[in-house]
Amino acid sequence: MDNQLDRMEQLTKIVKTDSCLTIYSYLMLFGKTTPAELRDVTGQSKATMFRNLSLLTEAGLLNKEEDHSVEDKRYSTYYYVAQEIMKITKQLMSRKLGKYAEEQNRSQLANEWMTS
Repeated sequence: MDNQLDRMEQLTKIVKTDSCLTIYSYLMLFGKTTPAELRDVTGQSKATMFRNLSLLTEAGLLNKEEDHSVEDKRYSTYYYVAQEIMKITKQLMSRKLGKYAEEQNRSQLANEWMTS
């Protein structure tokens, strides 16, 4: 259950970060894309882009793959949606988890997740 609460915290941070949601939404709509292409489309700085891609990947929302046949490194890594946020939301919305969060003095996190 602690892992689920930690995941809930991680996902809450992502959902509250517009720049993360912009990347996720773009990938949901258009599929596999490179960070360079995402930067062009979103206008995010390189640092913000890679920080967001890292957050999304660590949360299990995105996967990445390398294309070693591409010489230009800017276009050799592709990111794509690995898991839909709505499916994860359903997994994290249970009374049992809410009760556990309350017992662990993390009910604020559960409330924040529910309102996000």
